[in-house]
Amino acid sequence: MAIPPGSLVLITGVNGYIASTIASQLLEAGFQVRGTVRDLQRCGWLESFFSSKYGAGRFSLVQVSDLAADHAFDAAAADCSGIAHVAAIREAFSATDPRAIIQAEITGALNVLTAAAQQPSVKRVVFTSSSWAAHNPRAGVPYTLSEWTYNEAAIKAAWDPSQGQAATGQIIFSANKAQTDRAMWEWMREHKPGFVFNVVVPATVFGRILHAAEQGTPTTAGFIKMLFYNQNTDFVTSFVEPQWFVDVGDTARLHVAALVREDVVGERLFAYAERYNWNDVLVILEKGWPKREFVKEFERLGMDEGTVPNARAEDVLKAMGREGWVGLEESVRETAESFLDGGGLS
Repeated sequence: MAIPPGSLVLITGVNGYIASTIASQLLEAGFQVRGTVRDLQRCGWLESFFSSKYGAGRFSLVQVSDLAADHAFDAAAADCSGIAHVAAIREAFSATDPRAIIQAEITGALNVLTAAAQQPSVKRVVFTSSSWAAHNPRAGVPYTLSEWTYNEAAIKAAWDPSQGQAATGQIIFSANKAQTDRAMWEWMREHKPGFVFNVVVPATVFGRILHAAEQGTPTTAGFIKMLFYNQNTDFVTSFVEPQWFVDVGDTARLHVAALVREDVVGERLFAYAERYNWNDVLVILEKGWPKREFVKEFERLGMDEGTVPNARAEDVLKAMGREGWVGLEESVRETAESFLDGGGLS
């Protein structure tokens, strides 16, 4: 192991969907976890939740209100052996000006790398990218991704003044993730720090919410809730085209592997488990809750026809003792069960 159990790992944005699951897995594996949040008071539930589940004194919070502030992560990184940078600027999807989001996101990410380089104890840093950093899916359109593919079309569109209001939302988010991902690798090549850097590239994330009563239905888990209650279904089907999915637990496991496994070095791990469209999700919900009346099957959705470099990530999961990816049916069912239950992960 690159860093042994008992080591301290920093997770930025630890109250989030993916980040809180990473924290839970690390604590279960015997690590100490420090998490950054924007607001200590709002996120204080994490300390009591993790203390009751894994024992007192193993999890702590620190406030970082502005990722892009000078030296934002210097204090948080002190004495850490690993850092998972999962935090993101949540206003990206509603942005109309890429300058207001992308540069701040890049600055925040480089703040993490700079803080890590100042700590001799840091051996590993992992960044949470996105499938949209590599490609914007279009049903029925064949494509091929490599480990080092970036979403050049989104970058161009986000910064092209002729795009006008078209360069908002998904385009800016995609360009933001692509440019931040790329900027971190460029920083690594230029500065050659003493730690290993890896990236996890998740597709659409479903799966069990750590504590739905506190977290609600965060990010992409919210799409399942919209379908379950037949709310904003036109938005769901138009905004998220058929593509790949990955379970939040598998996404977290790949982050853990990127932090602790000696054989994961300088990689972009593509967390793409299975193709899906929204009719597939409806079938799963109908099977699990047969007495509910769901929206009728959507027409002309199509399927993703991409070739993606996900074999390496699956091999890493197997090396961690898994049989392979969590399937779509299990993941969708657990998403719904967690927001229906509303409680914390047992």
